[in-house]
Amino acid sequence: MGDPTVALVVVSSPFEAGGDRAEPALHQAAESLRAVGLSVRAAPEVIWDVADASRVTREWSKAPIDLLVVVHSSWVEDSLQLQLQREAQAPVMLWSLPHPETYSLASVKHFASVAKRTSIVFHWGEGEVDDPRFAASVADFARTAAVARKLRHSRVALLTPRTAWRMFGPMDMSYDEWDLGDSLGVTLLHLDIEELIAAAETVSDADALVELDGHAPAYGKILATGDRMLFSSKIYVAAKKLIENYGLDALAAACYPTHFGLVNLASSWLSGEGFHFDPEGDVGSAVLANAMLALRPTPIALAEPVLLRRDTDTVLLRHEGSAPAGLAAAPAEVNVIDLGEQRGTLIEFPLRKAATLTVASVAGGKGEYGLYMGTLSSMGIPAAEWETWGKGFLADVTAAGGGQKLLDRMFDSGMDHHMLLQEGDQSAQLADLAELWGLGLTRITD
Repeated sequence: MGDPTVALVVVSSPFEAGGDRAEPALHQAAESLRAVGLSVRAAPEVIWDVADASRVTREWSKAPIDLLVVVHSSWVEDSLQLQLQREAQAPVMLWSLPHPETYSLASVKHFASVAKRTSIVFHWGEGEVDDPRFAASVADFARTAAVARKLRHSRVALLTPRTAWRMFGPMDMSYDEWDLGDSLGVTLLHLDIEELIAAAETVSDADALVELDGHAPAYGKILATGDRMLFSSKIYVAAKKLIENYGLDALAAACYPTHFGLVNLASSWLSGEGFHFDPEGDVGSAVLANAMLALRPTPIALAEPVLLRRDTDTVLLRHEGSAPAGLAAAPAEVNVIDLGEQRGTLIEFPLRKAATLTVASVAGGKGEYGLYMGTLSSMGIPAAEWETWGKGFLADVTAAGGGQKLLDRMFDSGMDHHMLLQEGDQSAQLADLAELWGLGLTRITD
């Protein structure tokens, strides 16, 4: 995705204390931000008034900005702060230098209250700009803002049988899909799933075998037939070409029931490589998953709740086989088997034990989409229990308050049954993402 781009300014007032610190702060702030890998478009001078701001902001229209960083060395008028934000057309980090006689924190607090009421997305902080907290805070927010900007207007392909396009009325797409495009800003491309299949059939056996050999170390047992494994590998190669040819930021395929398991292996491999190919035709999940992968490039699995275990007060999550093998405790636990009556495959294993998982999903309609998220713990599943529960991709999870409370929160909140699992805690980044995308945010765990 490239380094996030931040516009950096230091503002001060000629009528307030603190102006003498402004120019050194500008140079130090730029150095600190570049040191953490950000692309910094620093103002060439301290901004004292509207005229200074007007000169600096003329340059901002030449290329998109992910985040505006405004360092305050003194109190400044809110009209100046607003001018900078409007010209940047970006979320803003409001930073105060820590000197009480300057009232810089009061200035940050005042504009933050205006920003909150007017839906300007912001973070704030206080400290010297050579303090590592400054660069770390800016970098974390900038990376989320960059992902939000890129995927806010993403290009997503939905692969379906051609007969699925026509809905009630003279339209090839449903009103729900039209609404999702308007709400998230995505461009939805309808593609016939036969295009993917036809492209796969042109891939040579030799090329498909190269991919199979390269991915083989990730699996303990390959129980699927050779023909199915070979064609699944061809689907993977064809999907990568589709992503490149159409310039896609996300991809989803409605495989159930006609093409059950057709893209599972491709989905598993691509997720391990940082691109989520949703096998359920869920466009919202595809966009959200790729945003999560951009924020943290570790594998993501799709799952659904299937059982409340009353003996352990945990919840079993399951899916028919598209999870990346990197989420298993060891390759020996991963099997690939046949799925469906045609050419589908299924990747099955128990999710490894993990202290923290992020769970997230998008649901809604009529312009009122929401992001649902929480943090879970994966308990791990012994092999005998995994077999008892029917194998598949299976996770045994819990949250604060136990499994019953977790399911109650899911039901009461309106969260849908598709959910994304990723190791680690992305709560803060996803909260920012929801605000940047204008989505309601619901936390399903404490």
